[in-house]
Amino acid sequence: RGGLDEWVNAVSEVVHLRGLRDLILVGHGVTAPVVLQAGALLETPPKRVVTFAGVIPKEGRVPLSVFPISVRLGFNILNLMNGVMRKEMRMPKAFVSHFLCNDMHPFDVIQMMGWFSSIPVGLLRSRVSLDTLRGMFPVTYVVLWRDHLLGPELQRTMAARLGEVEMVEFNSCHQVAIEKPKEIAELLLSYA
Repeated sequence: RGGLDEWVNAVSEVVHLRGLRDLILVGHGVTAPVVLQAGALLETPPKRVVTFAGVIPKEGRVPLSVFPISVRLGFNILNLMNGVMRKEMRMPKAFVSHFLCNDMHPFDVIQMMGWFSSIPVGLLRSRVSLDTLRGMFPVTYVVLWRDHLLGPELQRTMAARLGEVEMVEFNSCHQVAIEKPKEIAELLLSYA
Protein backbone atom coordinates (compact mmCIF):
# COMPACT_ATOMS: atom_id res chain seq x y z
CA ARG A 1 0.00 0.00 0.00
CA GLY A 2 2.78 2.39 0.89
CA GLY A 3 4.93 4.52 -1.33
CA LEU A 4 8.59 4.18 -2.22
CA ASP A 5 9.88 5.58 1.08
CA GLU A 6 7.86 3.07 3.11
CA TRP A 7 9.15 0.16 1.02
CA VAL A 8 12.75 1.40 1.30
CA ASN A 9 12.40 1.82 5.07
CA ALA A 10 11.01 -1.70 5.39
CA VAL A 11 14.00 -3.20 3.55
CA SER A 12 16.48 -1.08 5.50
CA GLU A 13 14.84 -2.01 8.79
CA VAL A 14 15.01 -5.75 8.09
CA VAL A 15 18.68 -5.48 7.12
CA HIS A 16 19.44 -3.50 10.29
CA LEU A 17 17.37 -5.61 12.72
CA ARG A 18 18.82 -8.87 11.46
CA GLY A 19 22.38 -7.54 11.25
CA LEU A 20 22.70 -8.66 7.64
CA ARG A 21 26.06 -8.15 5.92
CA ASP A 22 27.53 -9.07 2.52
CA LEU A 23 24.13 -8.60 0.93
CA ILE A 24 23.04 -9.05 -2.63
CA LEU A 25 19.79 -7.10 -2.94
CA VAL A 26 17.49 -8.32 -5.69
CA GLY A 27 14.59 -6.44 -7.24
CA HIS A 28 12.15 -7.28 -10.00
CA GLY A 29 10.08 -4.83 -12.02
CA VAL A 30 8.75 -1.96 -9.91
CA THR A 31 10.79 -3.02 -6.86
CA ALA A 32 14.06 -2.03 -8.56
CA PRO A 33 13.98 1.53 -7.14
CA VAL A 34 13.28 0.05 -3.70
CA VAL A 35 16.40 -2.14 -3.58
CA LEU A 36 18.60 0.48 -5.26
CA GLN A 37 17.56 3.24 -2.86
CA ALA A 38 17.74 0.94 0.17
CA GLY A 39 21.22 -0.16 -0.89
CA ALA A 40 22.33 3.47 -1.16
CA LEU A 41 21.06 4.20 2.38
CA LEU A 42 22.56 1.20 4.18
CA GLU A 43 25.50 1.80 6.53
CA THR A 44 27.34 -1.06 4.88
CA PRO A 45 26.60 -1.07 1.14
CA PRO A 46 25.46 -4.32 -0.45
CA LYS A 47 27.96 -6.42 -2.39
CA ARG A 48 25.74 -5.90 -5.41
CA VAL A 49 22.21 -4.99 -6.45
CA VAL A 50 20.59 -7.12 -9.16
CA THR A 51 17.42 -6.04 -10.94
CA PHE A 52 15.35 -8.15 -13.31
CA ALA A 53 13.51 -5.94 -15.83
CA GLY A 54 13.90 -3.14 -13.30
CA VAL A 55 11.49 -0.23 -13.72
CA ILE A 56 13.62 2.92 -13.71
CA PRO A 57 11.53 5.94 -14.74
CA LYS A 58 12.92 9.23 -16.00
CA GLU A 59 14.03 11.71 -13.31
CA GLY A 60 11.14 12.79 -11.10
CA ARG A 61 8.61 10.53 -12.80
CA VAL A 62 6.62 7.65 -11.35
CA PRO A 63 7.23 3.96 -12.20
CA LEU A 64 3.77 3.72 -13.79
CA SER A 65 4.94 6.21 -16.46
CA VAL A 66 7.25 3.69 -18.16
CA PHE A 67 4.52 1.17 -18.98
CA PRO A 68 2.73 1.06 -22.34
CA ILE A 69 -0.32 3.32 -22.59
CA SER A 70 -2.66 0.31 -22.68
CA VAL A 71 -1.31 -0.88 -19.32
CA ARG A 72 -1.51 2.62 -17.78
CA LEU A 73 -5.07 3.06 -19.02
CA GLY A 74 -6.14 -0.36 -17.71
CA PHE A 75 -4.46 0.37 -14.38
CA ASN A 76 -6.31 3.68 -13.99
CA ILE A 77 -9.68 2.14 -14.88
CA LEU A 78 -9.21 -0.80 -12.50
CA ASN A 79 -7.95 1.47 -9.74
CA LEU A 80 -11.02 3.70 -10.11
CA MET A 81 -13.40 0.70 -10.11
CA ASN A 82 -11.71 -0.86 -7.09
CA GLY A 83 -11.84 2.48 -5.27
CA VAL A 84 -15.59 2.66 -5.80
CA MET A 85 -16.00 -0.94 -4.61
CA ARG A 86 -13.48 -0.37 -1.75
CA LYS A 87 -11.38 -3.36 -2.70
CA GLU A 88 -7.64 -3.79 -3.17
CA MET A 89 -6.59 -3.70 -6.79
CA ARG A 90 -5.68 -7.13 -8.14
CA MET A 91 -4.20 -8.17 -11.46
CA PRO A 92 -6.76 -9.52 -13.95
CA LYS A 93 -6.04 -13.04 -15.24
CA ALA A 94 -5.83 -11.83 -18.85
CA PHE A 95 -3.12 -9.32 -17.86
CA VAL A 96 -1.14 -12.03 -16.08
CA SER A 97 -1.42 -14.41 -19.06
CA HIS A 98 -0.60 -11.87 -21.79
CA PHE A 99 1.91 -9.52 -20.17
CA LEU A 100 3.52 -11.37 -17.27
CA CYS A 101 3.49 -15.02 -18.33
CA ASN A 102 3.55 -14.84 -22.12
CA ASP A 103 5.00 -17.95 -23.78
CA MET A 104 4.61 -19.99 -20.60
CA HIS A 105 2.64 -23.21 -20.73
CA PRO A 106 -0.98 -22.58 -19.63
CA PHE A 107 -0.68 -25.23 -16.91
CA ASP A 108 2.29 -23.35 -15.38
CA VAL A 109 0.33 -20.09 -15.47
CA ILE A 110 -2.66 -21.69 -13.71
CA GLN A 111 -0.41 -23.13 -11.00
CA MET A 112 1.06 -19.74 -10.18
CA MET A 113 -2.02 -17.48 -10.42
CA GLY A 114 -2.29 -17.44 -6.63
CA TRP A 115 1.14 -15.80 -6.37
CA PHE A 116 -0.20 -12.51 -7.69
CA SER A 117 -1.47 -10.40 -4.85
CA SER A 118 -2.73 -6.88 -4.81
CA ILE A 119 -0.97 -4.31 -7.00
CA PRO A 120 1.42 -1.93 -5.18
CA VAL A 121 -0.49 1.22 -6.17
CA GLY A 122 1.48 3.51 -3.83
CA LEU A 123 4.79 2.29 -5.19
CA LEU A 124 3.67 2.71 -8.80
CA ARG A 125 2.70 6.32 -8.07
CA SER A 126 5.81 7.38 -6.10
CA ARG A 127 8.14 9.84 -7.78
CA VAL A 128 11.67 8.54 -8.26
CA SER A 129 14.83 10.62 -7.98
CA LEU A 130 17.60 8.90 -9.92
CA ASP A 131 20.24 10.39 -7.58
CA THR A 132 18.79 8.39 -4.66
CA LEU A 133 19.25 5.14 -6.62
CA ARG A 134 23.00 5.45 -7.05
CA GLY A 135 25.22 4.03 -4.34
CA MET A 136 28.72 2.72 -3.81
CA PHE A 137 27.96 -0.78 -5.05
CA PRO A 138 27.91 -2.58 -8.40
CA VAL A 139 24.58 -3.01 -10.19
CA THR A 140 23.52 -5.78 -12.54
CA TYR A 141 20.51 -5.15 -14.76
CA VAL A 142 19.00 -8.32 -16.24
CA VAL A 143 17.15 -7.73 -19.52
CA LEU A 144 14.35 -10.20 -20.26
CA TRP A 145 14.08 -10.75 -24.02
CA ARG A 146 10.51 -12.03 -24.21
CA ASP A 147 8.98 -9.59 -21.74
CA HIS A 148 5.69 -8.28 -23.21
CA LEU A 149 5.19 -5.82 -20.35
CA LEU A 150 8.56 -4.05 -20.66
CA GLY A 151 10.22 -4.83 -23.98
CA PRO A 152 13.99 -5.42 -24.09
CA GLU A 153 14.76 -2.04 -25.70
CA LEU A 154 12.82 -0.23 -22.98
CA GLN A 155 14.69 -2.27 -20.36
CA ARG A 156 18.05 -1.27 -21.88
CA THR A 157 16.96 2.38 -21.86
CA MET A 158 15.99 2.14 -18.19
CA ALA A 159 19.27 0.43 -17.32
CA ALA A 160 21.16 3.29 -18.98
CA ARG A 161 19.47 5.74 -16.57
CA LEU A 162 21.46 4.11 -13.76
CA GLY A 163 24.82 4.91 -15.35
CA GLU A 164 27.45 2.21 -15.28
CA VAL A 165 25.79 -1.20 -14.85
CA GLU A 166 26.60 -4.76 -15.81
CA MET A 167 24.05 -5.95 -18.37
CA VAL A 168 22.97 -9.59 -18.45
CA GLU A 169 20.29 -10.91 -20.79
CA PHE A 170 17.92 -13.83 -20.22
CA ASN A 171 15.59 -15.47 -22.74
CA SER A 172 12.55 -15.15 -20.50
CA CYS A 173 9.11 -13.62 -20.13
CA HIS A 174 8.50 -11.09 -17.35
CA GLN A 175 8.04 -13.79 -14.70
CA VAL A 176 11.67 -14.87 -14.82
CA ALA A 177 11.66 -16.28 -11.28
CA ILE A 178 9.08 -18.85 -12.29
CA GLU A 179 10.34 -19.53 -15.80
CA LYS A 180 14.12 -19.53 -15.14
CA PRO A 181 14.75 -20.23 -11.42
CA LYS A 182 17.94 -22.24 -12.08
CA GLU A 183 19.46 -19.47 -14.19
CA ILE A 184 18.63 -16.88 -11.51
CA ALA A 185 20.23 -19.04 -8.82
CA GLU A 186 23.37 -19.49 -10.89
CA LEU A 187 23.62 -15.76 -11.56
CA LEU A 188 23.15 -14.81 -7.91
CA LEU A 189 25.58 -17.48 -6.70
CA SER A 190 28.20 -16.11 -9.08
CA TYR A 191 28.14 -12.87 -7.04
CA ALA A 192 28.20 -14.54 -3.60
